[in-house]
Amino acid sequence: MRKAYGTAGDTKYWRTLQQVIFEDHKDFNPSGLEDYNKKEEKAYNTKTFEYVREIETFFKEDFKEKLIDEFGSGWLKKGVPPTTLKKSA
Repeated sequence: MRKAYGTAGDTKYWRTLQQVIFEDHKDFNPSGLEDYNKKEEKAYNTKTFEYVREIETFFKEDFKEKLIDEFGSGWLKKGVPPTTLKKSA
């Protein structure tokens, strides 16, 4: 909450406060809270998918570099087990 500034910061502060109250008092349900929570959930999902994709890309490149360093230009046939190679084709 400390890094939430401006109008968006105010909204985040109040919606977070409302969410905490709602968790203990289900009869407290201010207008727009449900929509706000759904939007926040989607925003985090999108960001998560971006992170996962970045990690996958990093691993793919890192593994390839390590295999090339270890096995040279024929790294695919020398460094990948035959059964795995067949499954990937």
